Amino acid sequence: MSSIYRKGRDGYYYYQSYIINPVTGKKDKRIFHALRTKNHSEALVKQKELDLKYNEKKSYKRRFFKKYIYVYLSFIILLLLLYIKFLNTNQKISNKKIVELENIIYTENKIEKMETTQKTKKYDHDSLKIIKPMKIAKNQEKQIQIKEKITIPKYNIERIEIVSESFNQGKIYLTVDGNNGEKNLLLLCQNIAKIHTEFSNIVICLYSNNKYGKDLAKGKDTGLSSDIKKQNWLAMYSFNSVEGEYFDSNPGGYLGAY
Repeated sequence: MSSIYRKGRDGYYYYQSYIINPVTGKKDKRIFHALRTKNHSEALVKQKELDLKYNEKKSYKRRFFKKYIYVYLSFIILLLLLYIKFLNTNQKISNKKIVELENIIYTENKIEKMETTQKTKKYDHDSLKIIKPMKIAKNQEKQIQIKEKITIPKYNIERIEIVSESFNQGKIYLTVDGNNGEKNLLLLCQNIAKIHTEFSNIVICLYSNNKYGKDLAKGKDTGLSSDIKKQNWLAMYSFNSVEGEYFDSNPGGYLGAY
């Protein structure tokens, strides 16, 4: 499902959609295009054209799959028939030989059990020495997990931008204190999205709580280098009811699109 949105800074419409990612096999590969128009009707027409373009690629893959699926199935059936014939051909061992083989296997298993019992008695003492450090290691691991508890970091809302009232689209720009992990930042974005239920289509950008981060959050990025922007743009989050949730902890590649 695709969508279009209007960039607040220049007023132009943009197209975005998700397609199947050949690496993950999931529909998580994001594509977007500049529609180069400020007219909503023209943007809708271009959206339909792009939808047709990507749907044609999907239909071609389906036709290709249907064309060759019967060939693959026939090949698999042929292999199964050959395998069954092979099994029937090799079922000519006499009952006497089978009994002899079973007796040999039984004798070997009995000897192996006796040897295993002797080894177990010998190494029981050493096993007790190994189990105790393993329990200590597990306790230490639990303590580390408790220390790594996920919390919502301290933040400031610097700017809220309404992109489209008719589509309930909005953007929220925050500055965040301290060094925070990816899970903490994601939890913060999810919490902000739950608070601002007036937006059914929301984009949240997180920046460092310093001079550069505050300027970026307030849209005062003129004169700032790309390196400074990448260092201080911490994360980007988006959510809508159709495409679901998207989170990027390294959004430097999207500079210029938002």
